[in-house]
Amino acid sequence: MKAAAPELHALREAADLLRHGGRLFIEPGDPDPLGPWELTGTALRAVQRALAFLADGLAVRVEPYTTVLTTSRAAALLGVTRPTVVRLLDANRLHGEQTARAPGDHRRVSLSEVLRYRQQLIEDASILDDPLELNPHQLEESNAGRGKEL
Repeated sequence: MKAAAPELHALREAADLLRHGGRLFIEPGDPDPLGPWELTGTALRAVQRALAFLADGLAVRVEPYTTVLTTSRAAALLGVTRPTVVRLLDANRLHGEQTARAPGDHRRVSLSEVLRYRQQLIEDASILDDPLELNPHQLEESNAGRGKEL
């Protein structure tokens, strides 16, 4: 989207105001009992940058961006080894993509997929009564009296 000449002055003023600590509120079209919403954080910074570019007469396009990780980076986020991430990919428990079609293919995994898998692990652990938080001695104690052996 590119701004027309008459809008440039207003865009420049808005960009300057936000850059110097101004606040930005979104007023919903329909009556909202919570009132207007204040834009903060990443969203505010994105609007600040967009306004500054538009004020300079530049076009701005907003589109989603997917963060893609190497298997090593995915492993670090999951707290496992890189070969474990590769095994998870091979078993389709973690979904990724290959970026080369030659010996030594490079694999990439989206950050959202790594976070999805990590959340799944957390949920699975809570279903199992948090056995990941127990040490082996605690597991033996928790199974004592149930007739189960480890």
